[in-house]
Amino acid sequence: MKNNYLILASAILCAGLVPVYSQPGRAPAIPTMSGHMAKLFGGISAYSATMETQSKDGSGNTMTMPSKIFRLDAKTRMETDMAKMKGGNMNPNAAEQMKAMGMDNMVMITRPDKKVSYLIYPGLQAYAENPIQDHDATASTADYKVETTELGKDTVDGHPCVKTKVIVTDDQGTKYESVVWNATDLKKF
Repeated sequence: MKNNYLILASAILCAGLVPVYSQPGRAPAIPTMSGHMAKLFGGISAYSATMETQSKDGSGNTMTMPSKIFRLDAKTRMETDMAKMKGGNMNPNAAEQMKAMGMDNMVMITRPDKKVSYLIYPGLQAYAENPIQDHDATASTADYKVETTELGKDTVDGHPCVKTKVIVTDDQGTKYESVVWNATDLKKF
Protein backbone atom coordinates (compact mmCIF):
# COMPACT_ATOMS: atom_id res chain seq x y z
CA MET A 1 0.00 0.00 0.00
CA LYS A 2 2.85 2.35 0.91
CA ASN A 3 4.49 1.73 -2.50
CA ASN A 4 1.22 2.63 -4.30
CA TYR A 5 1.15 6.06 -2.63
CA LEU A 6 4.85 6.53 -3.31
CA ILE A 7 4.37 5.70 -6.99
CA LEU A 8 1.36 8.03 -7.27
CA ALA A 9 3.20 10.89 -5.55
CA SER A 10 6.26 10.29 -7.71
CA ALA A 11 4.21 10.25 -10.91
CA ILE A 12 2.55 13.55 -9.97
CA LEU A 13 5.93 15.07 -9.14
CA CYS A 14 7.44 13.85 -12.42
CA ALA A 15 4.56 15.31 -14.38
CA GLY A 16 5.43 18.69 -12.89
CA LEU A 17 9.18 18.29 -13.27
CA VAL A 18 9.36 17.11 -16.87
CA PRO A 19 6.72 18.69 -19.10
CA VAL A 20 7.72 17.22 -22.49
CA TYR A 21 5.00 17.11 -25.10
CA SER A 22 5.25 15.66 -28.57
CA GLN A 23 2.59 18.11 -29.71
CA PRO A 24 0.95 20.92 -27.74
CA GLY A 25 -1.92 19.62 -25.63
CA ARG A 26 -0.83 15.96 -25.82
CA ALA A 27 0.50 13.81 -23.04
CA PRO A 28 4.25 13.20 -22.74
CA ALA A 29 5.46 10.78 -25.39
CA ILE A 30 7.60 7.81 -24.45
CA PRO A 31 8.98 6.16 -27.56
CA THR A 32 7.87 2.62 -28.29
CA MET A 33 9.35 0.51 -31.04
CA SER A 34 6.06 -0.33 -32.67
CA GLY A 35 3.83 1.53 -35.09
CA HIS A 36 5.73 4.27 -36.89
CA MET A 37 9.06 3.32 -35.27
CA ALA A 38 8.72 -0.27 -36.50
CA LYS A 39 8.18 1.09 -40.01
CA LEU A 40 11.26 3.30 -39.61
CA PHE A 41 13.45 0.28 -38.76
CA GLY A 42 11.89 -1.93 -41.45
CA GLY A 43 12.69 -5.62 -41.27
CA ILE A 44 15.33 -5.35 -38.53
CA SER A 45 13.68 -7.05 -35.58
CA ALA A 46 16.52 -7.62 -33.08
CA TYR A 47 19.14 -5.14 -31.93
CA SER A 48 20.42 -3.00 -29.10
CA ALA A 49 21.49 0.63 -29.40
CA THR A 50 22.20 3.87 -27.63
CA MET A 51 19.73 6.52 -28.71
CA GLU A 52 18.93 10.15 -28.07
CA THR A 53 15.34 11.35 -28.14
CA GLN A 54 14.57 15.02 -28.65
CA SER A 55 11.10 16.39 -27.96
CA LYS A 56 9.72 19.89 -28.24
CA ASP A 57 7.25 21.23 -25.71
CA GLY A 58 4.42 23.63 -26.53
CA SER A 59 6.81 26.60 -26.29
CA GLY A 60 9.26 25.14 -28.81
CA ASN A 61 11.90 24.28 -26.19
CA THR A 62 13.79 21.07 -26.95
CA MET A 63 14.44 18.42 -24.31
CA THR A 64 17.10 15.77 -24.94
CA MET A 65 16.96 12.34 -23.30
CA PRO A 66 19.73 9.74 -23.80
CA SER A 67 18.66 6.09 -23.50
CA LYS A 68 19.65 2.53 -24.27
CA ILE A 69 17.16 0.46 -26.21
CA PHE A 70 16.90 -3.27 -26.82
CA ARG A 71 14.49 -4.86 -29.28
CA LEU A 72 13.47 -8.41 -30.06
CA ASP A 73 10.59 -8.70 -32.54
CA ALA A 74 8.07 -6.07 -31.37
CA LYS A 75 9.08 -6.27 -27.69
CA THR A 76 11.31 -3.48 -26.40
CA ARG A 77 13.17 -2.47 -23.29
CA MET A 78 14.35 1.12 -22.88
CA GLU A 79 16.67 2.17 -20.05
CA THR A 80 16.98 5.85 -19.21
CA ASP A 81 18.96 7.78 -16.62
CA MET A 82 16.54 10.64 -16.03
CA ALA A 83 19.32 12.69 -14.35
CA LYS A 84 20.94 13.02 -17.81
CA MET A 85 17.93 14.73 -19.42
CA LYS A 86 18.71 18.26 -20.62
CA GLY A 87 16.90 21.29 -21.93
CA GLY A 88 13.23 22.13 -22.24
CA ASN A 89 11.41 23.69 -19.31
CA MET A 90 12.99 21.25 -16.87
CA ASN A 91 13.63 22.66 -13.42
CA PRO A 92 17.44 22.86 -12.89
CA ASN A 93 17.07 20.94 -9.59
CA ALA A 94 14.89 18.21 -11.09
CA ALA A 95 17.76 15.76 -11.66
CA GLU A 96 18.86 16.03 -8.02
CA GLN A 97 15.27 15.60 -6.81
CA MET A 98 14.72 12.54 -9.00
CA LYS A 99 17.96 10.96 -7.81
CA ALA A 100 17.08 11.64 -4.15
CA MET A 101 13.70 9.92 -4.65
CA GLY A 102 15.26 6.92 -6.43
CA MET A 103 13.59 7.86 -9.71
CA ASP A 104 16.70 8.72 -11.72
CA ASN A 105 16.86 5.30 -13.40
CA MET A 106 13.80 4.21 -15.33
CA VAL A 107 13.17 1.09 -17.40
CA MET A 108 10.24 0.83 -19.80
CA ILE A 109 9.27 -2.54 -21.22
CA THR A 110 6.73 -2.51 -24.06
CA ARG A 111 4.80 -5.63 -25.03
CA PRO A 112 2.46 -4.79 -27.95
CA ASP A 113 1.59 -8.48 -28.20
CA LYS A 114 -0.01 -8.20 -24.74
CA LYS A 115 -1.02 -4.53 -25.22
CA VAL A 116 0.81 -3.58 -22.03
CA SER A 117 3.84 -1.55 -21.00
CA TYR A 118 5.73 -1.61 -17.72
CA LEU A 119 7.38 1.42 -16.18
CA ILE A 120 9.99 0.24 -13.67
CA TYR A 121 11.93 2.30 -11.12
CA PRO A 122 14.69 0.02 -9.76
CA GLY A 123 15.73 2.60 -7.12
CA LEU A 124 12.19 2.61 -5.70
CA GLN A 125 11.73 -1.14 -6.14
CA ALA A 126 8.44 -0.23 -7.76
CA TYR A 127 6.71 -0.53 -11.12
CA ALA A 128 3.51 0.41 -12.87
CA GLU A 129 1.70 -1.67 -15.47
CA ASN A 130 -0.14 0.34 -18.14
CA PRO A 131 -2.42 -0.83 -20.93
CA ILE A 132 -1.32 0.32 -24.38
CA GLN A 133 -4.18 2.33 -25.84
CA ASP A 134 -2.21 4.45 -28.30
CA HIS A 135 -3.16 3.77 -31.93
CA ASP A 136 0.50 4.08 -32.98
CA ALA A 137 1.64 1.37 -30.57
CA THR A 138 -0.85 -1.23 -31.80
CA ALA A 139 -1.10 -0.34 -35.51
CA SER A 140 0.26 -2.56 -38.28
CA THR A 141 3.28 -1.35 -40.25
CA ALA A 142 1.04 -1.53 -43.34
CA ASP A 143 -0.88 1.48 -41.94
CA TYR A 144 2.09 3.81 -42.60
CA LYS A 145 3.57 5.65 -45.57
CA VAL A 146 7.32 6.45 -45.65
CA GLU A 147 9.01 9.39 -47.40
CA THR A 148 12.83 9.66 -47.40
CA THR A 149 15.20 12.46 -48.34
CA GLU A 150 18.95 11.85 -48.44
CA LEU A 151 20.82 14.53 -46.48
CA GLY A 152 24.39 13.37 -47.16
CA LYS A 153 27.05 10.83 -46.26
CA ASP A 154 28.68 10.37 -42.85
CA THR A 155 30.67 7.88 -40.79
CA VAL A 156 29.23 6.70 -37.48
CA ASP A 157 31.20 4.44 -35.16
CA GLY A 158 33.46 3.48 -38.08
CA HIS A 159 30.56 2.54 -40.39
CA PRO A 160 29.95 4.42 -43.67
CA CYS A 161 26.40 5.79 -43.49
CA VAL A 162 23.81 7.60 -45.54
CA LYS A 163 22.19 10.36 -43.46
CA THR A 164 18.48 10.47 -44.28
CA LYS A 165 15.43 12.47 -43.23
CA VAL A 166 12.50 10.07 -42.85
CA ILE A 167 8.86 11.12 -42.53
CA VAL A 168 6.46 8.33 -41.55
CA THR A 169 2.75 9.18 -41.91
CA ASP A 170 0.08 7.03 -40.25
CA ASP A 171 -3.37 6.25 -41.61
CA GLN A 172 -4.80 9.18 -39.62
CA GLY A 173 -2.42 11.71 -41.22
CA THR A 174 -0.08 12.14 -38.22
CA LYS A 175 3.52 12.66 -39.33
CA TYR A 176 6.61 11.47 -37.43
CA GLU A 177 9.92 12.97 -38.54
CA SER A 178 13.32 11.39 -37.84
CA VAL A 179 16.89 11.74 -38.99
CA VAL A 180 18.61 8.38 -39.37
CA TRP A 181 22.06 7.18 -40.32
CA ASN A 182 21.85 3.92 -42.31
CA ALA A 183 25.12 1.97 -42.33
CA THR A 184 25.82 0.76 -45.86
CA ASP A 185 27.98 -2.08 -44.54
CA LEU A 186 25.21 -3.28 -42.17
CA LYS A 187 22.41 -3.76 -44.72
CA LYS A 188 21.25 -0.15 -44.18
CA PHE A 189 20.70 -0.61 -40.42
